[in-house]
Amino acid sequence: MTRTFDPLAAAALALCATGLPAQANQSLFTPGYGLTVGPVFNRNNLSSAGYNPANAVRLVDADESVRFGLMQAGAQYTLGEIDDLQKQLDAMDAAVQAARDQPLTAQARVDQINTLLPNLEKGARIHLAAGGSLLTPLLIRSVRLGGVFSVVANAQVQVAGQFLGRDAELAVDAGNQTVGLKTRSGFDVRVARLTQLALGYGTELTRRLDINANRGQLDAGLRLNVYQAKLYRQVVGFTDENGNGNSGSGGSTFSQDSVDSRSASAVGVDLGVAWTATNYQLGATLYNIGQPTFRYPDPLQDTSAVNRYAAAGLSAEQANAQVALKTHLVLEGSLYSDNKRWLGQTSLALNETPDVVGEPQRLASLSLSYNAERFEGSFGTLLNYIVPSVRLGLRKNLAGSRLGSTGLGFSWGIVNLDFHQSQQKVSADGGSVPRSAGASLSVTEKF
Repeated sequence: MTRTFDPLAAAALALCATGLPAQANQSLFTPGYGLTVGPVFNRNNLSSAGYNPANAVRLVDADESVRFGLMQAGAQYTLGEIDDLQKQLDAMDAAVQAARDQPLTAQARVDQINTLLPNLEKGARIHLAAGGSLLTPLLIRSVRLGGVFSVVANAQVQVAGQFLGRDAELAVDAGNQTVGLKTRSGFDVRVARLTQLALGYGTELTRRLDINANRGQLDAGLRLNVYQAKLYRQVVGFTDENGNGNSGSGGSTFSQDSVDSRSASAVGVDLGVAWTATNYQLGATLYNIGQPTFRYPDPLQDTSAVNRYAAAGLSAEQANAQVALKTHLVLEGSLYSDNKRWLGQTSLALNETPDVVGEPQRLASLSLSYNAERFEGSFGTLLNYIVPSVRLGLRKNLAGSRLGSTGLGFSWGIVNLDFHQSQQKVSADGGSVPRSAGASLSVTEKF
């Protein structure tokens, strides 16, 4: 009996196995309103404290002492540029089984698989991310120390899967008789379960540097990030060296039980500056100073012979088990209307970095937001929850998937709801789905 090789099921199982628990750091998943507008400052949302560390100064007024968020959670997926992925993987899995059942047809099945491989290797990729935070960010203004301290804590899961194609060939027994086919092709799956605690400090430099306050306000901030991670890696194969498949072994999807995990910790620093004037704001943030590094387990230690056979086919570059989160610079800018209701914003990462599962990221964003009027009076509170603030955003990954997406977000009082999806689609199960999509819900105390 043939079992389906299902990369989406593998990813879902990986999420379940690790346990699902915001930052603008490109290496991390970013839930919250930033899913629509990108890693830019917004005075109406305390989640801005998780972006440029200098933002904390403008999020707590001089006559206030403490502000805090309530919760945020979100998830997104990205698929490779290949139509009917599951159908092609099913065909490959069926060819392996047919060659085993009818050895005389093995050469035809070898040719069939080798025809499928180029397309699969080009576009068979998946990426999933989900995460959230509770009761952060927490912002505390200190008059004595002349600044605002911030605490941000979040948990997330990232999953990446990439098909690695290796030519199929005939499998023979000790008597040189054909018994089926064998291939080192497989799906390389990485799973990272990550928690982050970030401690930051932001301060105003305008008076310290004797800058004319009528021209604007200069802020600077520093943040220390402490990461704890649980890492998994498995190359899910189709056959062992004797042509035996994964059927019945429980190995045709990612299996936490047959692969070792590795715990890891790392530390990184973020540094930011921001200039705010009446109708505009400019900012720059340097993330991942110190380049936090995570090393994944060796897939050759898998207890499944099929998976070890596939892992042995990795190139030296593919076998590299280390992911270093590169230092990268993100620039941002905003234009405000006089009444601050209309807001145009943009951001650009000047260089790329991998995320925790090794997927290249270099994001650019452009957005337009309207902050709804805050109503007063007997029905003011009700109207504030009926009439939403609205934001529309465009973003594109300039590395890796190179996908562009459109985002739409709404805010009702303290509740924020954001969606995004790519313009590109792929065929699946007789229909079509966006290559990338995501959603986020956040509840954040605000001014």
